[in-house]
Amino acid sequence: MIGLIYFFNRYKNQKLRIIHAYFRKNSSNEFASIALLIEEARYRAFQKVNEELVLLYFKVGNIVSEKVTAGAWGSGTVDELAKYIAFRLPGLTGFNERGLYRMKQFYETYSVEQFVSPLASLLEKTLESKNPIVSAVPTQLKISKRDDGDMLYKGERHRSS
Repeated sequence: MIGLIYFFNRYKNQKLRIIHAYFRKNSSNEFASIALLIEEARYRAFQKVNEELVLLYFKVGNIVSEKVTAGAWGSGTVDELAKYIAFRLPGLTGFNERGLYRMKQFYETYSVEQFVSPLASLLEKTLESKNPIVSAVPTQLKISKRDDGDMLYKGERHRSS
């Protein structure tokens, strides 16, 4: 799953480089800059969707792993969950019994501290925080503590409560 996301992002990076080179050569075209903005926005949207999907799979895997490990759920319960998801969200793929077990395996593989990346940790903290990050990824990476104990992200100003 991670390899597929890496390949997708690498492919999109190469495509953007080609687009950038084309528009640099044809910069006299007034429409080129607008088309470039659209392509860049689409690329950022794909990246955000990928981040959210990986986080979703990690969280679902966490829940399934904890329930199965604790003995609260067996394979029959995981199958019932898959059927419930199929009934409740028709047309959604990847959440069958096999997919749920793969999410469980994904969580168990990458939940070990040495594998969890700083960005994944940052995404978790962001979802739990009162002030979600809405800026681009590079500006999100520098964090410091505010006086009130909340996280302060680069570019964010102290707010008075």
